[in-house]
Amino acid sequence: MEGTKTYSFVISDESLNSYGFRVLTDGIDTSLFEKNPIALWVHARPYGWDKNREPLPIGKWVNLRRDGKSLIADLEFDEDDEFAVSLMKKVEKGIINMVSAGLRAITTSDDPSVLVKGQTRPTVVQSLLMEASLVDIGSNRNALRLQDEFGAEINLSDRDNNHMLPLLRDIHNQNNDMKFKEQIAQLLKLSDNASEADIVAAVQNSVNNSIQLSDLQGQITTLKDGNKTLQDQLKVYQDAEKAAKTQERINLVDQAIADKKITASQKDDYLALAEADFDRTKKILDGLTGVTKLGDNDNGGAGGDITLSAFDARMEEIRNNLKNK
Repeated sequence: MEGTKTYSFVISDESLNSYGFRVLTDGIDTSLFEKNPIALWVHARPYGWDKNREPLPIGKWVNLRRDGKSLIADLEFDEDDEFAVSLMKKVEKGIINMVSAGLRAITTSDDPSVLVKGQTRPTVVQSLLMEASLVDIGSNRNALRLQDEFGAEINLSDRDNNHMLPLLRDIHNQNNDMKFKEQIAQLLKLSDNASEADIVAAVQNSVNNSIQLSDLQGQITTLKDGNKTLQDQLKVYQDAEKAAKTQERINLVDQAIADKKITASQKDDYLALAEADFDRTKKILDGLTGVTKLGDNDNGGAGGDITLSAFDARMEEIRNNLKNK
């Protein structure tokens, strides 16, 4: 509309944020966002019709563009909305000067080539822009709301629930464990990429051939002082326990498919996630509701069901593309 005021904001850039990670601008997929670029207030998305309790979108984003390492857009307020106009006046007065990106993380990396000095968490390499909000918090100039690849919000104050963005020092410890496993494999004359099951089988075979297990444990202790003995390592991976946990993961995912919470094509993805973190996967699946056909709900999709389904479809497309590379 001719004469409509707009206000330019940096939605995202590649600088290090206060949570210790950063987002690569070139990896932000904006294709679905641009089809419905509404502007929210502090990420509040209305689910009802009480305007006084749940503010509706305050406007829309126009002229979305990339400038170097920054993602920039112009905010066009809905001047027929009293609340939106009140926010526009605060922007004009310089009281509110900040926006926040709502992103869904697709892939992350701790490769040194994408890390900067002071970074404590991996870099978000690929992501989907879900929404962009005007916000009032100025202490973190790179404020953002982040979701994992299944749409569950990542709580960066809780280390145990951040499987996509663990602390880099935890990744370092995991790498040390991998090196330790490789040392055991070499000691047993296995390949460096031998699985834990291969290592267990080799040890059992050694015992069957009358090789003294105590001597082997002594060599492992020499390799890495302070680590658990091989006997402790083997107890975790006993065949019976491993089979029971595998069946538990299969039952969890199969039940979710039967309840129409996920599709059969997503089974492998959820099995992999359950293997990495069973409790978190169960929490995600318990929180999902069964899929209904478009238009089956009473309000014809009000509240954003259609938009979220489109984002989930885009996530599936991206995952398939990554698998085929």
